[in-house]
Amino acid sequence: MAYKLVTTPRKRPTVPRFAVQGRTRQKAPEFISKREAAELLDRQSRRYLNISGKEFRERYDSGDLAGLDPVAVRRVSFILPMSDE
Repeated sequence: MAYKLVTTPRKRPTVPRFAVQGRTRQKAPEFISKREAAELLDRQSRRYLNISGKEFRERYDSGDLAGLDPVAVRRVSFILPMSDE
């Protein structure tokens, strides 16, 4: 006796597609000045680490980052080269 395996083809689940219509895209700046970068460093270090940009730079240069969130330090440290004086 032979059995015939009967299966139905699998269908991929439908994924809702979201339109990007209505969103406005802002043009990315081509460069920022040292002053703007210093302001950005200060703003981001206050936001993520609750310390000033100047204090972050001093602690980063001395290697005294104990007690700070490593992910937030990495995030803010990317701004340092732009704001070097």
